[in-house]
This record gives sequence, C-alpha cells and structure tokens, in this order.
Amino acid sequence: CMPTPVTDAFEFLRLVEPLVGTWAGTGHGDYPTIGAFDYRETLQLAVRPAEETLRYEQRTLRLTAMGAVPSHWEVGLVWLTRDGELRLSNAQNGRSEAMSGRAVEEDGMLVLELRSTVFGLDDRMVAAARTIRLTGDVIEYEQRMATTSVTEETVHLRNRLTREA
Repeated sequence: CMPTPVTDAFEFLRLVEPLVGTWAGTGHGDYPTIGAFDYRETLQLAVRPAEETLRYEQRTLRLTAMGAVPSHWEVGLVWLTRDGELRLSNAQNGRSEAMSGRAVEEDGMLVLELRSTVFGLDDRMVAAARTIRLTGDVIEYEQRMATTSVTEETVHLRNRLTREA
C-alpha cells in the first residue's frame, strides 16, 4: 500500500487525536562521542484545536548504576502548514530546534518524518532527523544526528512508548 501524504491540518489533528495522553517507555541511546546508555522517557501529548497544533512535553531519566538521573527535557509544537508541510518547533536543555518534513498514512500507521532546519544556542549541532511511527497504543521513534565531531548522520536514540493508563 502506497503511503498517503497528510496535507490538511484538520486531517492531521484527527489522526493525532487518539494519541492525546501520557506515554512511557525505556529506550536506548548511543553516539560515538558519549557511548551507550538506557533511558526512561515520559511523553505527554495534547491537541490544541484552536491553534491546529499538537503540543508535546518529553522528559527523560538516564538509567545508571546509581539510579535514574534527570537527563533531557523538551517541549514543543507540531503542525501542518497550509501547503501540507509538517513543522516542529521546540526548546530543549538550553537549545532550540526547528524541523520540517511530512506526515504520511502508511498501512494504518501515521509516520512523521522530520529534518532539522535551524538550531539555536548549540554550535555543535549540524543536522538532526526524526522518524516517528504512531499506531494504536504504540509510538516508536528513531533520532539521528550529525555534529561538528561526528559529521556523518548517526542514530542517537531509539524508543518504543506505550500508553499509560
């Protein structure tokens, strides 16, 4: 089945409405400059119909031998432009990021594909990309990035989140 691009803001909000709520999962991170680690993530999603946006807040605890340590906090908005381009804008741990891409329906799944367009307050970042798959009670994602130290785009994070009751 060919993916169907989502090009209408109301259709986008209808597709993400079932995702409203709190999600959690344990993921894995790795990058050549920092080494492997596991983390626990909590993601809260809310639709803001008046602004035609999906709001998200993501908090991460790095799982260490000493216990869970706060690691990452990100807040952002996701929306479709009038011409069907997917946009994301966020603030995270002292930097900001803007991304653009597309949303497609593929075999009953909503797939969001995003690439960085702007980074603020972090000269190390060169590129970032996210692929997010939303289906039923599961959200799976992969984040890739390139930095001034690792110039080839490399997988940094992978996680599978499930809906919390």
